[in-house]
Amino acid sequence: MKLGIVNSNFSLGGAQRVAIEIAKGLSLSTEYEIDLVDFSGENIFFYEDIGLCNKIVNPSKKRNTEKICHRLYKYRYKFFKKRFHVSSMLQNQIEGLISVIKERKYDVIILCQGILTTLLPRFKKQFPDIKFIAWQHSSYYTYIKKYNASFLEEYLMALEQADEVICLTLEDQRLFQKHNKKTRAIHNPLTIMSNKISNLKNNTIVFVSRIDTEPKGLDYLIELIKRSPADWNYGIAGDGKDIAKFKKLITENNLNDKLILKGALVGEDLVNHYLEGSVFVSTSRWEGFGLALTEAMSCGLPVISFNNSGPKEILDDGKYGILIDKFDIDYFFNELEKLMNNENIRKIYQQKSLQRANDFSLEAIVAKWLEVLQGETLYG
Repeated sequence: MKLGIVNSNFSLGGAQRVAIEIAKGLSLSTEYEIDLVDFSGENIFFYEDIGLCNKIVNPSKKRNTEKICHRLYKYRYKFFKKRFHVSSMLQNQIEGLISVIKERKYDVIILCQGILTTLLPRFKKQFPDIKFIAWQHSSYYTYIKKYNASFLEEYLMALEQADEVICLTLEDQRLFQKHNKKTRAIHNPLTIMSNKISNLKNNTIVFVSRIDTEPKGLDYLIELIKRSPADWNYGIAGDGKDIAKFKKLITENNLNDKLILKGALVGEDLVNHYLEGSVFVSTSRWEGFGLALTEAMSCGLPVISFNNSGPKEILDDGKYGILIDKFDIDYFFNELEKLMNNENIRKIYQQKSLQRANDFSLEAIVAKWLEVLQGETLYG
C-alpha cells in the first residue's frame, strides 16, 4: 500500500512532528510505503529523522500573487465577514499536488489540518479511487471559530466528503461526528524517549511551545513569571513568528534575569530541558492535544495547564495533573505556588504523570492508525 501524508509544511511544529512519527511507525511495516508530502513546496524538513519514509516536495510553490490575495481575503473577512474559497488562493500548489498524486499513485492520502482538509473535495473528484483521510490536529471549536471561520462552509462540506476523519480527543470526536459519522479519535504519540526522570530538585519551571502569542497564551506566561519568587526561574524552549515580540515583552517587564530562552530544541537537548525542570506549565488558550504535556509527563514533571480540550483529555479531567478553569491566572499561580513550595506534592504529581504517559506510547498509537488503514470500523 502506498500512503501519502500531506502537510502544509514540515518546518518546526507539533503537527509536523506527530505526522513524521506516525509515518515512521507505519513505515516499519513492509506492507506500507510512506511519503511525507510538503504542500508548501519549500522543501524545509526541520526534523531530519524521517526513518524509512520518502520526502516529496510539491513542485509548485505559492505564487506572490496568491500570497497577496490571501492577505486581501483575510482582511476582507476580518472587517466585512465575507468568506472566500481556499482554492482561489492556492491554485498553484493544488496543481502541483495533483501532479504528485498522479506520479506517486497513492492508495491512501492523509490530509493534515484545516486548509488541506478544505481542499479534499477537489482531489477526491479527480481521484475517486483513492481513500482520503482528514486528520484534524486542533480542536473542533478552534477550527470552527478561528482557523477556518473565513471559509467555514467550504470546510464543513469537505469534512462530509472525507472517507474518514481523525481527531485527537473523544470530545472532538463527538463534535466532528455531526458532520461525518466516520470519525474516530486517536491521540498523538510521545515523540521523545527517555529512561530518566526529573529529580524535582531544581527551582526551574519548564515551558515548551511555539512562540505564538494568542494561542499559546504568552501574555499569561509573562504574568506567571512576574509573580514567581526570585529564586525560581523559567526555562523556555521554542521559536515562532512572535519571538521578537516576546523578547520585547520580556525586556519591558524586566524579566530577563528570571528566564532562559533556549530556542527550538529537539532530541536529547529537548529531553534534557525537561529533566532540568521541576514543574511544567501550559498557558495555551487552546490546544488540539498538547504534545509538550505528554513529553513533560514522560520525563516525570508535574503538569499544570489551563483547561481546554487537549489538556483536559491528557490529564483526564484533572486526574493526572492540575487543570485551571476560565483562564483564572490568580488560581493558576496559587496552584503553581503550592508545587514550588512543596517537593512532596511535586512527587505525587510526578507519579501521576508517569502513569499517564504510558497511554501515549508510539506503538499503541500506531496500532490504532493501522486499524484505520486496514478498514476497521471502530467509531464511538
